[in-house]
Amino acid sequence: MILRFQLSSEDSAEARRISAGFRPLRSKVRWISVMTAGLALVGGLVLLILWQVRHSQNSDRALVPSQMFFLFFALALVFIGWSGLRRGVFSTPREVKEQTIVVDDVGIAFTGFVGTKKSLPWRKISAYTESEKIVVLFSSWFSVLSSIFAYKYPAGFLYVIPKRAFTPDQLEQFRAYVERNKGVRRAFD
Repeated sequence: MILRFQLSSEDSAEARRISAGFRPLRSKVRWISVMTAGLALVGGLVLLILWQVRHSQNSDRALVPSQMFFLFFALALVFIGWSGLRRGVFSTPREVKEQTIVVDDVGIAFTGFVGTKKSLPWRKISAYTESEKIVVLFSSWFSVLSSIFAYKYPAGFLYVIPKRAFTPDQLEQFRAYVERNKGVRRAFD
């Protein structure tokens, strides 16, 4: 089966939404730790300033440059942790122009706009899921293929195929290929 498609910004948004539920716990813990460290620094700095105000004889209560630096650093940690927790590490593939893929019993062969051709065997695909608009294949296997054709997320790579590239018969045939390869499990079931 041969499919031709071009990934759109809607496909990317849908892949990001789907991958949010598939992110590993260690990724979430990392961002929560960064945010907690920032909040702890902000709290410590506030306590230090309150202590200085209470025990200071002079009326000058301005922040000194080192305190301003630590406040900026702590707030930056909070922001980085919050945004990382909210978005995760998610990058788009380099090849978003016209793609051609060939799906068969061996796996999926990708051919890009510049003639790049790489194969992804079924044994390297760990899971898949579908939404109304896209089919997503999950793989933790890094290769040149993944850096060109896949969305990067914390636990591996997402290969996105828009459903508009399939005819109804091709979509059923694709599902049959997935079912024949027992190493591929359906995500979120």
